[in-house]
Order: sequence, then C-alpha cells, then structure tokens
Amino acid sequence: SSDLGSVTTTIDVTGGAPVIEPSRISTGRTIDFAEVDNLPLTSRNPYNFVLFQPGVSGHPNPELGVPRMVNTNGLDNRVQYQVDGMVATESDQYGLRLFAMSDSYVREVQTVSNSFSPEFGRTTGNIYNAITNSGTNDFHGEFYFIGRPTDASARTILLNASQPSTAIDLHDYSTNAGGPIKKQKLFVFGAYEHLLRGTPVPVTITPANAAAIGLPTSQLATADTVQHVQFLDFRIDWNINSKNQFFVRYNYFRNEYPFNSNNGGLNALDAASDFHDRAHVGGFQLLTTFSATALNELRGSEPYRNEHHVPSPIDGPGPYIVITGIAQFNGTPLSPAGSRFAEKIPSLNDNFTKIMGAHTFKTGFGWQQNNDNQLSAVYSQYTFSSVANYLLAKNGTNPYAYSQFLTVLGVPGAAYKSNFYDFFAQDSWQVRPNLLLIYGLRYDFYKAPPGEANAPFAYTQSFHNPKNDWAPRLGLAWSLAPKTVLRASTGIFYDVPSTNLWYQSLVNDGSTRAFTDTFTPASANAPGFPNVFGYLPGAALPAPPTITALSSTYKTPYTLNTSIQITREL
Repeated sequence: SSDLGSVTTTIDVTGGAPVIEPSRISTGRTIDFAEVDNLPLTSRNPYNFVLFQPGVSGHPNPELGVPRMVNTNGLDNRVQYQVDGMVATESDQYGLRLFAMSDSYVREVQTVSNSFSPEFGRTTGNIYNAITNSGTNDFHGEFYFIGRPTDASARTILLNASQPSTAIDLHDYSTNAGGPIKKQKLFVFGAYEHLLRGTPVPVTITPANAAAIGLPTSQLATADTVQHVQFLDFRIDWNINSKNQFFVRYNYFRNEYPFNSNNGGLNALDAASDFHDRAHVGGFQLLTTFSATALNELRGSEPYRNEHHVPSPIDGPGPYIVITGIAQFNGTPLSPAGSRFAEKIPSLNDNFTKIMGAHTFKTGFGWQQNNDNQLSAVYSQYTFSSVANYLLAKNGTNPYAYSQFLTVLGVPGAAYKSNFYDFFAQDSWQVRPNLLLIYGLRYDFYKAPPGEANAPFAYTQSFHNPKNDWAPRLGLAWSLAPKTVLRASTGIFYDVPSTNLWYQSLVNDGSTRAFTDTFTPASANAPGFPNVFGYLPGAALPAPPTITALSSTYKTPYTLNTSIQITREL
C-alpha cells in the first residue's frame, strides 16, 4: 500500500496600493480601477477625481469641465491635467482641461500635489494624470445606462404652478470592451458614451414688461437647452518583443449645446447663443527595457480642440438691447455668439531610468507647441436704465435716451504659437532600508510667440523670454515605524505662463485691426439709437484704441514650496 498524499490549501490575498507608500515624497494618491468604476461621480466626469486626494479642496463640476476653484494647499487652480502622461491642459488659461473625458475609458487616476520630485513640473500646485484602459488576454466589457427623467424629480417648492420644472433631464448610455487580437501580443480596447442632458431655465421677463417693450410672448418660453455629448475611445496595445511595448490611442469628443449662453432669467429667447465643441486626440507610448536596470519611456500626443459659440437660429438681428432689471433681447452679447477658441498642442517627452545599486537615476526632456487661434465676438449693445427711456429711443423721440453704448468691431482675435521646453535630472537614493532621499534639478523654458514686428506699440513687437528658470528640489521619506512615515521636501516650482498674456497683447496692440469702446450719449461720435458704427479693419478709429502690453521685464512666476507630513496607518 502507499500513503495518501497530503492536501494543502493556499489562499492568495491581493491588496491595493500600500496605504502609507514609503517610497513617495509628494502628497497624493492613485485612484485604482475599482474606485474609478464604482465610486459615485458627479456627472460621470473623471476630472472630478482630482478632489479625491489629500490637501485638495474644491467643488465638483456638474457638467464636463474641471472642478470649481481647485485649491491645492493654498494655491488656486494651479493644476496640470494629463492623459497617459500626455498634455490635456489648456495653454491660454492654465488650470483648465483641454478636452473632456469619459469615465468609460479611464482605468485609474494618479495625482500628486505640491512638493514633488524634479520629473514633474509645469505647475506650482497639482498634477492629475488619467490612465486609459487597454485590452487584455481575456475579453471584458461593460454597459451602463443612467437615467433621470424630470417626471421622476420632485418639484421645487419655490416654483409656482405656471413655471416649468428646472430639474435636469439626464440620459447617459455608455459601453466599453477590450480583448486580444493575438494573445500575449496584440490587444484592442474601445469605448463609446452618449450623454443627453436637459437643463431648462425659465425666462423671468414678466408678460407686462414684455408687452410694454413690444416683445412677443413666444420670446418668454423656456429654451430647449438639451445638451448632446458623445465620446469615443480606441486603443491598440502591442507587445513588440520582450523589450518593447507600444500603444497608440485615439479619442474623439463632440458637444452640441443649443441655448448654451444667455438663456433664461431676463434673457429672451432671441438673446441666446448655441455652442459647438469638438476634440480629436491622438497619442502613443513606447516603453523600451534595455536591461533589468534600464528603462526608457517615450510619449507623444497631438490633441486638437475647436469650440465656438454661434447665434441661435431665432436670434434677433441686433443691436443687443439691455433694459436694466427688465429684459435683454434682440441679439447676443460679447462673450457667446461669434467667439471661437481653437488649440492644438503637439508634444513629445522622453524619460530614461537607470538603477545602480542604491541609486535610481532618472533624466528626461519634454516639449510642447501651443498653437492658439482665438476670436472674440463682434457686436453692439445698447443699455437703457428704464422701459420709458427705451421707448423714447425706440419711437424716435430721443435717440440718445440710452445710458451706455458698447461696441466691438473689426477682427478682435489672433493666431500665434508658443513653445514650452523642459529638462530634468534626479536621483532616488535608498540611504537605508527606511530612508529614501530624492534630489535633483529641473529647467523650464517658456518661449513666447515672436510678436508683431510692425505693431504700433513697442512692447508688442516682441516678448521677453525668461531664461533662468532653474528649479532645485530635495525630499525625503523616512519610515519611523512599520506604519508611520515622515515626508519632508522643499524646492522651487515654476508655473506655466498663460498664453492668454500674449494673446491680450496681440489683440489689443493699438492697431486698426479691431476696435472696442464704450460711449455715453455725451461722448464724441456717440451714435443715436438704433444706429451702430460701420467699420472695416484698417479704417480710421472713432476713438483712441485700448492697448494691453506685457512688460519687457516679465518673469515666470514661481513658488518656493516646503512641506512636512507625517502619515500614520490606522
């Protein structure tokens, strides 16, 4: 006979990221797939995840933008947004995302806030990096539907019976799937989301005031503000060989939003504007493992976004009329209809890592080119202090009964390019098993556009380029006990200049390309209602132009951040 073989049971327990992470000097965390997939998320907008980290506060965005007033240890809206380590931040107003994302294709979110190592930069505050999903050897996918019909929402007690409900009508369809094209070798992942959101805002112009100024009652209806948003993601991952891994990704975003601006309240229907927004994003990453101790990471992307406001089909012919506290009608004002913002930011960055004993050396460079094309709306606006004064001007009794006339004419816009460069070198030194030092140096160079050689004002003929943006940094992580870590760091952090600084100088350069001014009835050349100025670029100006200029001694803003933090795992 033979003895029976023994029976053993093995239980593998797999946890998430370590709670105290003794190898990290910065404040931040990784939000893993389980959280991304299951946490309640305002508007299913993954940018709101930036608030899920220590030292950060703000208000989640109920739409598709970034959270409101992100405060990172006292620094407001200083956030660099990334996708797979690639550019996702507007350059004209830094701290805003360049394009909207769908939660359907985000696998995890990495965040770090101020006092981080030299490899991170272009912000004084916070870095948000969304990692997109990929296919695997097993087919996987999901579908979800979120619905919130207005009939299922309680009626606000403050609304009277004649006012429509302002509850959001939400319908969101989303799906994603991924799997192998060739197991162990080639994988594919795709995602699609279609969001429909209706946000009705009642018009509060009274019927009596509408009748007095001759506004048809049809202009008092609730606008059909139903937003249609679509997201598309497609990614291919390729294990080229044992040393090289590659992926390429394409994202598409589309937003159609009628009655987006100047809707509801004192705005009649003919004062609204529609919004069209598009984004195309391409990106790739190549990881090359030279040896067990040497790794290179190469990434490149080219996001393009084009957004513009256009008059609603039922808009008035203008000029735009404001009767203070009564009504706004007959056209669209400055900020919406006719404005355009297009930005394309090709970028490339490369990092090389080498492990030598207790030292992990890392060096790299980055480049991005900001192609900005902006245009403000052309319009004319009359403001009246009362219905009586408006009627005096309307019937011709007194064409100067208005209190203010504002006009924007010509071509108030500019197209320009700026280039951002950076380089860093750092060492992570494991001095002792419980003590890690990270130190190094970062250099940033923000090159302004060339300016206008023939501009009438010298300060917009060229722009100053600061060249001394060197940023040394030092940090440590010291494990005082198995569940206690002390982190301390200090360093210089340069902010990215808003390219809108250069835009304002280019568009308000004192030339006769565009004209913006405000008149009272007593002003020279003031028009009589309802007349507006006729103007062509290059014509004689009816008043001296406004000039905006950037100082010839402009320097890049920076902070000196010092941080001490004790983390205790309970």
